[in-house]
Amino acid sequence: VRPAAALDAALYAVRLAPEAAAAHGVSAVALSMAELAGLLPSQPALSRVDVDAAWSAGAAGLLAPAQRPALQAVFAHGTYDGARATPAGILLGAADGAAAPLYAEDFAADLDGAPADFVLLGVCSAARGTLQRGDEAARHLGGALLQAGARVVALADFDLEVSGLILLTRSLLAALARGEAPDLALRTARRAMHDAGRSSPVEWAQLRLEGLATEAVPVATTRPSSSGWWWGGGLLLVCALVWRWSRRR
Repeated sequence: VRPAAALDAALYAVRLAPEAAAAHGVSAVALSMAELAGLLPSQPALSRVDVDAAWSAGAAGLLAPAQRPALQAVFAHGTYDGARATPAGILLGAADGAAAPLYAEDFAADLDGAPADFVLLGVCSAARGTLQRGDEAARHLGGALLQAGARVVALADFDLEVSGLILLTRSLLAALARGEAPDLALRTARRAMHDAGRSSPVEWAQLRLEGLATEAVPVATTRPSSSGWWWGGGLLLVCALVWRWSRRR
C-alpha cells in the first residue's frame, strides 16, 4: 500500500517596489505567483503549504516563518558588494519602498535558529564570497544559514537562468518528496533537465549543495492511505472464512 504524502515546504518570492526594481535594473518579482506555485510537484498526494510573494526587510521576516517547515525555498534578486567581507546579498523591499540588501552577517543578528533543515536559495551569486582559507563557506549566504543550523543549503555561484531554474527546482522538490537524499535528488533533477533537452551546464548545473547532503531530509510527511484499511480488513475476512471452512471439514 503506497502511503499518501504531504510536502512540508514553504516557497517565497520577493516583491520589490517598481521604483526600487528600476533603480537596480531588475524585475519587480524574481518569480511570478504562477511560476512559484508551479514549482511544487504535481502529484495529488503532495500538498502546498505556503506560497507567498511579499516580504518585509530583515531576515526575521524573510527566513523565519511562524511554522518552521522542513524545506524553505527563497527566490529573490541578488546583489554583490565587493567592498564587504561577505559581499553576496539578497535584495528585499523596505517599508519605504526602497530596496534593502540583506547580507550574510545580518542573518546572525536577525535569525533565531535556521528557518528549515533544507534551504534553497534561488538568488543569483548567493555562493560568492571572499576567500577564507579552510572555511570557504564562511563568507557567503549559504555558510550563514549553515551556521544558523540548516542541514543543507542549495545555492548558486553565478547568475541564474530563470526557466532552467524553474525546471531544476520542480524536479528537485519532486525527488526530495520521494525520499531521496539531497545529493541524489539534485542528480535526479539534473538528469531530468538533460533528458528534457536542457543539456547546457549553464542550466542543469545552476545550483550546488553545501552541508550534509548525503542524508535524507524529512521534507515529506506520510499518512496511512485509507485503502490500506480496506485491504487489511479484506485479508482478515478471507482468513476467517478459510479457518471456518476448514473447521467444518
